[in-house]
Amino acid sequence: MANFNIENFFMRFKGIFFFIFFLILQLLLAWLIFYFFTDERIYAQILSSLIFLLLFYLLEVKYPQYAPFFDHNENWFVTMGKSLKVSLIAFVSGYIITFSFILITEKFLLPEHVIKYINMPNQAIVDVIASLNKKNNNITVVFWFLSIIVLGPLTEEILFRGFLQDFLSNLIKNKKIVIATTAIIFSLFHLPSVSNMLFTLTVGIFLSIEKERSGTINIPIWVHSIINFTGILTTIIFQQVLIKNSI
Repeated sequence: MANFNIENFFMRFKGIFFFIFFLILQLLLAWLIFYFFTDERIYAQILSSLIFLLLFYLLEVKYPQYAPFFDHNENWFVTMGKSLKVSLIAFVSGYIITFSFILITEKFLLPEHVIKYINMPNQAIVDVIASLNKKNNNITVVFWFLSIIVLGPLTEEILFRGFLQDFLSNLIKNKKIVIATTAIIFSLFHLPSVSNMLFTLTVGIFLSIEKERSGTINIPIWVHSIINFTGILTTIIFQQVLIKNSI
């Protein structure tokens, strides 16, 4: 019987260990900050995300072999240029699939509570719109944009395309299964909104494909950020059009 090697065991399962550790850490920090220090959810999200990124940075500096999914040699603006095409394709694909699903479900006589969960919008975007509609609320709006466009994509890509997908790639040889599994788990974290889950599942597939193709999460971070920004922008424009038409 071969001797059990704790180092080999840890290296094989490090991805799922760090995924669970950082996920629980961020959720716990956000709850503690919200419960004890502020009644604004966005401030708790910002602080917990910053602590998350600080700890991840320290881990990467001290033990780079535990997080080998950043390419520090490539200019991030060059990466942004590479991300534009896939961002557009992923965003349009997500919207087409999501709205097609909503239109199809409207043909069936579904219970009202089921329709509510299908059509429920992304809560973060709802909060951004609510902040924009309030007067003298500029700081909160800036924090929401910072969270959704910068910190959210960074932390989520480190978790899902970084730690989780790396773990699954070591466990499963079939890359299509790895991509699908990562995208499904990613989408489940966007419940209870079924439409939002379906959109993130579609986008998540593109993000995981880019991770498998490049071996890093540089492009997925930019794609995620661009899609979040586009989602907020289109929602704001759509809302303004509705307001003008109602006058």
